[in-house]
Amino acid sequence: MSITLTQETGFSRDAVVALSAMKNEPAWLRDARLRAWDTYESLPMPARTDEEWRRTDFRALKLGNLHPFSPNGHKEPSLETLLSGFENKGVADRSAPAGILVQKDAATAWAEANADLAAKGVIYCDMDTAAREHEELFKQYFMTHVVPVDFGKFEALHAALWQGGTFLYVPKGVSIEHPFRSFVTSTHPANAIFTHTLVILEQGAEAFLADAYGSETFEGQSFASGVVELILGKASKLRYVQMQDWGRDMWSFMTERATLQSDATLNSLHVTLGSKFSKSSIGSHLQGEDSLAEMLGISFADGDQFFDHHTWQLHESPFASSDLEFKSALKDRARTVY
Repeated sequence: MSITLTQETGFSRDAVVALSAMKNEPAWLRDARLRAWDTYESLPMPARTDEEWRRTDFRALKLGNLHPFSPNGHKEPSLETLLSGFENKGVADRSAPAGILVQKDAATAWAEANADLAAKGVIYCDMDTAAREHEELFKQYFMTHVVPVDFGKFEALHAALWQGGTFLYVPKGVSIEHPFRSFVTSTHPANAIFTHTLVILEQGAEAFLADAYGSETFEGQSFASGVVELILGKASKLRYVQMQDWGRDMWSFMTERATLQSDATLNSLHVTLGSKFSKSSIGSHLQGEDSLAEMLGISFADGDQFFDHHTWQLHESPFASSDLEFKSALKDRARTVY
């Protein structure tokens, strides 16, 4: 079977096998993808009778017309070239003393990590590298308990077809002031892109990660599936910023969950500007005493854009705190749901 599906459309078990073969993955990872595919097939599609989906209609999305992934491309010779599409969006600051990753379609196109931080045990790499070089950490945390594979229909599809993504591990007591930056871009029409962010902070660790998603607008429909898993150990602190500015052909589905142990602090900000359709489910599990989650969001919609933000603050410890504020501005025929 060909491992380049540039002409094939629709999601299938064969597409999962082909993606794994293209990436030359070990058998255990291919088998994990296939188990996720089986879970995807077993779960029902979200319905308007579900509370979280009752104001969100995605029946116009034609999954069968999408390319399940784009073939691996060559690495660009210049970071300037890769980030040119982000230049006018105010996020392409070239200074990245902690690290920078750029994902182009299904492949990592650029990767930099600070050597001094690596010497302290910090790991900053794409998810493919994490699975290959840090197998035990990957198996322990990737879609096991924060956003498990059977979380929902789209999450199971993500677990079967994830591509690239960002992996950040900060060991006990290491504090990093400068931001890690991650950029994701889609460059083909009718493209499906699956990007994953996995952050693990051990006890007393501190870090700052900024994710940015962007693309030009193509004819027809494109599809983005994002899963973000933020794991905060005792007394750790994470600042997380996400800016979404996909093209107006994109149908974006994003699930984010954070787990916080005692005395951990999460400060998150979500900025939603792009896509035709955006469905975001964002939640924090406050599992330890004196943990704190600050969840902020802002969105600007125009034309016929539709944005849906659903947030969860799960106080699993009785002595935790959370603060939530999401604001939206819209014009024309745009709609937002919160």
